[in-house]
Amino acid sequence: MEGTPMWDSHWLTNMGPKHKELQTELCEYLGVENIDLLTNGHMALELTLQAMNLQGEVITTPFTFASTTHAIVRNGLTPVFCNTYMLPMTCPCCGKPLTVKYTSGGTRQLYCGNPHCAAKLVQKFTHFCEKTRMNIEGLSEATLEKFILHGYVKDFTDLFHLDRYEEEIKSMDGFGEKSYQKLLRNIENARKTTLARLIYSLGIPNTGKANAKVICKAFGDDPKRAEEATEEELVEIQGIGGIMAKTYVEYFADPKHREIYRRLLDEVELQKEVVTEDSQKFAGINFVITGSVEHFANRAEVKAEIEKRGGKVTGSVTSKTGYLINNDVNSTSSKNKKARELGVPIISEETLIGMLEQ
Repeated sequence: MEGTPMWDSHWLTNMGPKHKELQTELCEYLGVENIDLLTNGHMALELTLQAMNLQGEVITTPFTFASTTHAIVRNGLTPVFCNTYMLPMTCPCCGKPLTVKYTSGGTRQLYCGNPHCAAKLVQKFTHFCEKTRMNIEGLSEATLEKFILHGYVKDFTDLFHLDRYEEEIKSMDGFGEKSYQKLLRNIENARKTTLARLIYSLGIPNTGKANAKVICKAFGDDPKRAEEATEEELVEIQGIGGIMAKTYVEYFADPKHREIYRRLLDEVELQKEVVTEDSQKFAGINFVITGSVEHFANRAEVKAEIEKRGGKVTGSVTSKTGYLINNDVNSTSSKNKKARELGVPIISEETLIGMLEQ
């Protein structure tokens, strides 16, 4: 059999003549004493694990063929599935370097530091146009993305001068004469706004709708005083904490931000915030919402009703919390426990509705 050609002997592997010949030549070529040729990768892995006489756990990727796990288990070992994903080092949108930042909860987030990154600009302009902010209808995220990529808008004030690109916009998919004219009317309507809405629209970190209203009210809706507010002045305002005051002042300390703010003031017609007795019912009161809601569509709707009356909704129960809203008032959740420790009233939606109707 030793000299019989393999197509006559039908003996290619499993220590056949050609198998041994290849094994010998590979040993010589690689300069090693031993080589084993196996019929498949599974057998190679299983015999290697067996030869190493391993015990315990073996780390492997979850994106693998079942045979890999089978080889590990057959050797009395425990497979541990672990991703070996490499974090990207550059922004997939603008190509600039990414940095890792930690949230207050310790979660790592990738952050693009390029202020001109198209993806960041789209989000910034989308927020600016939202109904609760400047309320410019017809400027969806997809539309804004097109305008930014074409160079029609570079900062917030450009939104009020889209008529410069009338022909280009009317020739875009989804636009025509009617839709273009409607967009211009919506932009003109958005010029009439309040100082609180304008400041909220800027996207100042930690400055929500309720905070913007409180700040503007404290400074008599004076745009200049709101721009030049100091940390000391801000923390004196009920409901404004040190962190919020710091980020607010830092925002207006940037010359570029001040320039945009002042140019926006030239574009808009500020209206006085209509203050009624009902709109100040919850002024200075902090609420925390937890658990599911039943009488409202979602938590955002509850938040809107509270803020409409001058209240503020926060995320955690503290000594400054006025009420914790939870339909399960007897729950042993961490927020309920904290509220009881601090003497914060725990109320249901029905109780809140009663307060709204008073």
